[in-house]
This record gives sequence, structure tokens and C-alpha cells, in this order.
Amino acid sequence: MKLTAEQEEQIEKAASLIKDGQVVGLPTETVYGLAGDISNPASLELIFKTKKRPFFDPLIVHVHSTEQLKELALTVPEIAEKLMKIFWPGPLTFILPKHPKLNNLITSGLETVGVRMPNHPIALELLKRLDHPVAAPSANMFGKTSPTQASHVQKEFGDDVFVIDGGECQVGVESTVIGFKKNKIVIYRPGAVTKEKLEEALKLLEETTYKVIEDESPVAPGHLKHHYMPEIPLVIVDDFEFVGLDKPALMKKLRISEWRPAELRLSDEPEIAARELYSQLRELSSSRANFIFVCYNPKHVSGLWSAIWNRIEKAATINLCQK
Repeated sequence: MKLTAEQEEQIEKAASLIKDGQVVGLPTETVYGLAGDISNPASLELIFKTKKRPFFDPLIVHVHSTEQLKELALTVPEIAEKLMKIFWPGPLTFILPKHPKLNNLITSGLETVGVRMPNHPIALELLKRLDHPVAAPSANMFGKTSPTQASHVQKEFGDDVFVIDGGECQVGVESTVIGFKKNKIVIYRPGAVTKEKLEEALKLLEETTYKVIEDESPVAPGHLKHHYMPEIPLVIVDDFEFVGLDKPALMKKLRISEWRPAELRLSDEPEIAARELYSQLRELSSSRANFIFVCYNPKHVSGLWSAIWNRIEKAATINLCQK
């Protein structure tokens, strides 16, 4: 992708702002990030302040080359290096033992750091123009719906944050986060690099001793019970059972006085469903509806659907689905 003159100007301005300790809205293939210089404590603090993010939630660091891992990680397991060659640049974050000089604000005091290489030409070009990698959580208020368009970031922060417009994010949900425990690769947060894709990669690498498992942990962002929440309540209901709901009981739980629902409809294609998810939540929140409902589909159980429903379940105010 050849960058336009306007994009070149935006990248140059963003690089200057980051070097001055400011934060900028950065497009990636997953969601837009709020990027700040990892070597500048004031810049890191500004990320937390701007997002109203608690300091116990670690940040993911973005790099443009594996060479930059030297200032981030104490060691990189051999299996991680092999997987980086397959999946980087791309939506896969590695949890690694942190370098002792790395600022504790990034890691929330943990002994590990999350690192990824984004697969977006603007993000990579910006990173190449900086002296250090950037920390870049999603560019939204903490716990709210992530942005997949520059306009989402602008609506969230107004003129307080400069945003590079890189178009719509192609993946649409945050990166997969993995760590390593003995002969296990642990998925701490599902994403576009699915369990199945990791297992295929292990077969390709002839790494037969490793098993891919799923778990949640404070080492990864987005582990809290509620996250990604839209501006109005989201309710998960059983597949096609919305008509039979007890309306008065649900209205009482949602603390609403009128019945004005809007349906979140997911594409049958998971790649499209993921790309549209956050935009749909934002659009429905701006409609006349006072709550959103989504019908659980029992066929959506593997691959990218795992990430999509992980986000929906954490975004939900109420889950009435009996799996």
C-alpha cells in the first residue's frame, strides 16, 4: 500500500507529537490504538489519564521489528520466535518476560510484557520514524466499545487526541494474546489468530510437544468481567427466543421505562461479523433504542467466533443465554 501525501503528513505530525510526550490515535488492523512513547513516563501516564484506565491493566507494546524486542523482553522463547516468523506482522500478541529497565506502568508491575507487530502500513511507518516502540491500548474510554474508525476516536476524545485516519480496521477485534507455560501455549485473549491457526502452525513447525489451551489472566488486557461495553445496555438472549422474554422483568433489570430494543445482527461470515461488531454497537447506541439485544447462535463456537463472542459476552449488561 502506497501512502498518500496526506497520510505522510499525518504520520510526520504524529511522530512529532509522540516524541514530545503526547498520545495519538493510531490505526492498526485490529482496532485503533492510543499510542505513547514507552521511554517517556509522562506519555505513559497520559495514556492512562486520557482513557481513564486503571493502572492495574497492562499495556501492549507495538514494534516494527523483532530487533526492538531487545529493549522489551529479557528472553524470547524459541517457540515464540518461530511463531513470530509465521504471524508477524499481524494480530498476535506475545506475553514475554519483561526487560528489567522497562517502565512498570506498561506492565502494571507484572514481570511480563505483551508485545506485537501490527499489520498496518501506517502503524509500521510511524513506528519506524520513532526512537522507541509505543504502548498502544485501544483508543477509547476504559471498558467501552473499541474504535475501528478514526471518527470513533474523534468522537471519544474530540480535539484532545490527534488521530491518523487509516480507514476502517480490517480485523475489527483486538489481537490474540498468548503466553507460554512449559509445553503449553496459553491463549489469554482470543482474536483473529485462532486456536485452530496456532495448532496448524505447530504442525507446520513439527512442534508436536506443544498443546494450545485457553485461559484468562491479569497478564493480558481485557480480562475483566465487563469490557467493550456500548453506551446503552446489551442483552444476550437464547437463539430466536427474544419474543418469549418476560418484558417487565427485563425492563426492571435494565432500569428502563420504555420497550425500545434494537437487534445486533451478526453476519454469517465471522470475518465480516468481527469487522462490523464494534461499529454496529456504536451505531445502535446512537439510535432511538434504549437497549440492544443479540441472539446467541450455538453454531458459533470455534475459530474467530470464539473471539467475537468473548467480546460480546464481556460487553453484555445481562446474559440470559443458557448455553
